[in-house]
Amino acid sequence: MLQVRTVHAVDFWQYPEMADRNAFFIGVFPILFTFDEYFDVRHPEIFIDYLLPFGLPFSIGASIYPVDPERYSIGLRIGYHINFDDEKLDVYFLYAVDLISQDEYLFLEFGGRFGLRRMFGEYICFTVESSFLFRSIFIGVSIKVN
Repeated sequence: MLQVRTVHAVDFWQYPEMADRNAFFIGVFPILFTFDEYFDVRHPEIFIDYLLPFGLPFSIGASIYPVDPERYSIGLRIGYHINFDDEKLDVYFLYAVDLISQDEYLFLEFGGRFGLRRMFGEYICFTVESSFLFRSIFIGVSIKVN
């Protein structure tokens, strides 16, 4: 018997089905692996993402890193989502800018990331993001609010 496999198309101009217009995600990255000069697991980062209701599949969001008493940050996340014609998958590229307070200093940290969300059930998503140079990998969970 001949087996038929589904081939998913890539569409750069339409919203992914799971991350459609006005989709709102709240999540946490409890695990962050960094591979600069050493291996490190840090405190959680909390994020929100909102897919804009018009035009191309852009999202805007924020992140906060509130747990570590020596390092506190708040950031802006601007993303672009790619439709792979899979109702449970959201692949995106984003640019993040973080204002960081560490010890007595303030500085900006910015850079590109790519990520994916895989939906399990109706609201829960497994979320993975990485910097473009694979210097860090964020592993977390998010909830689709609407």
